[in-house]
Amino acid sequence: KTLANTCVSVYRLHKPDIALFSEAENCLNELRSFPLYLVTDGNKIAQHHKVKSLGLYDIMKHCYITHRYGIKHAKPSPYCFLHIQRRERVSPANIVYIGDNPKKDFVGIKPLGFRTIRIRTGEYKDVEVPSEYEAELQIDSLVELKDALKKLWPSITF
Repeated sequence: KTLANTCVSVYRLHKPDIALFSEAENCLNELRSFPLYLVTDGNKIAQHHKVKSLGLYDIMKHCYITHRYGIKHAKPSPYCFLHIQRRERVSPANIVYIGDNPKKDFVGIKPLGFRTIRIRTGEYKDVEVPSEYEAELQIDSLVELKDALKKLWPSITF
């Protein structure tokens, strides 16, 4: 048990040597004129180190690590998204969440009017879910994001 606890502690406290994929970095640069937020689940210490290593604290207006507010506020809870809405003073219809996990990313915020885009990559790429869990739009790559945003808001300019 002691060895297991030590291993978990080492994992959570290490400073990861990671970087954004070039596609993600390019996408964030193209969208820098908009207020960008991160909403991420997971152990608050481990997630903090990942966010810091990726340089996202410098890019995002704010990074919401949901477990900082209690595990009950992890996705699908709309808790952090409602914070963003209040902070920006806009309706949910003017906020889009881009996520990859249809099991939890969209179901909590869609009924409130938030816009949603699913990027079909990674371990959830082929996951199929009922319509209430699925995002409004789906893309296969961040390269497609600007076109998807134009579908949501035709007058948007980059």
